[in-house]
Amino acid sequence: MLEIPQIIEDEYQNIRVIEGMICGTARMLYTTGVFYNLDYCGYSGRFCFDTQQNAALFLKDWDGKTPPTIGLDGCKAIK
Repeated sequence: MLEIPQIIEDEYQNIRVIEGMICGTARMLYTTGVFYNLDYCGYSGRFCFDTQQNAALFLKDWDGKTPPTIGLDGCKAIK
């Protein structure tokens, strides 16, 4: 089982391991991001959502591969 570093537990919410990647949500200035492939150095990418609830709902059911559709489910942009 993949061990989640304490720094990730302190900074992110809704943490899950999906397809071997540590993923979680974090509030940003105007959006909430779903960050994926988290490690000690940062992250590989993120999806931005208009609300914390929409970000958490996406992450709950995410398969680790299929990106959200921009505009649906509150998704703002894909980075």
